[in-house]
Amino acid sequence: MLEAWCDEWWVPIAMHTRWSYAENYALFEREAGHSLLPRAPAWLQRRVVARMANSLRGYLSAVGVRAEQLPLLDGWTRQMLDLLEAHFAQQAYLLGERPSLGDFGLAGPMMAHLGRDPWPARELIAPRPQLRAWIARMTEPPPPLLAPPPGPGWLADDAIAPTLVPVLRMLLQSFVPLLAGINQQVKALLPGWPAGQPLPRALSDVAVPLGDGVFRRAAIPYSLWMAQRPLDLFAALPAGDQTRVRAWLTALGGEGLLALDLPRLRRLGLRVVPA
Repeated sequence: MLEAWCDEWWVPIAMHTRWSYAENYALFEREAGHSLLPRAPAWLQRRVVARMANSLRGYLSAVGVRAEQLPLLDGWTRQMLDLLEAHFAQQAYLLGERPSLGDFGLAGPMMAHLGRDPWPARELIAPRPQLRAWIARMTEPPPPLLAPPPGPGWLADDAIAPTLVPVLRMLLQSFVPLLAGINQQVKALLPGWPAGQPLPRALSDVAVPLGDGVFRRAAIPYSLWMAQRPLDLFAALPAGDQTRVRAWLTALGGEGLLALDLPRLRRLGLRVVPA
């Protein structure tokens, strides 16, 4: 679930911190040009990168990066980064002393966007040294992680650090309503949808609680496929473990996650197809 949240929920934050600040563009232009056309002349690299940048900026409104929502998004982001800073001051990774799937999901927006683009790296990451150190560990793992010692490296008895609990509460407060809103739109679409046809990449807006306000962004059916996987794992648990997980989620305010009743989907590139 952490991976699904990082991959799907953090998209508007990553897009906003990159494209809302002009000083980030020079780095993007240089690196994208060298990656896409390493042997081309500089003028051609710049031309191709400019077209790519314009295309990416075209997604800003769809993912919720809209002028009237930026203060809300900024406030949530700083609050979440503070919680992650406090957690990484106590624990090397999200779930213990080795990186989990959740760490690799979080590394996407943190390493490629917030941790490298000049504006967010200076304004958001540099003031938070523990978060910056976690990004460094994920970028260049220390030697023991390259040849890990025996044992899982998680906390004993599947414990979750107290410092991670506020992160999970914020995750559930916004991500579960987002999934529920997407699910509602997808279920309304399915009865008349042609068999085998991929669903649209984006649907209408979903309104979800964010901090003290309401955040709106397009519904992305792909997010349901991401959420389908942890829910499948829950369904496969023994009854006693399901009871424990349900009670734990309820205590965090996330019992709605288990009531989503998602349609079966299969992935096709960056889109999904009703199974």
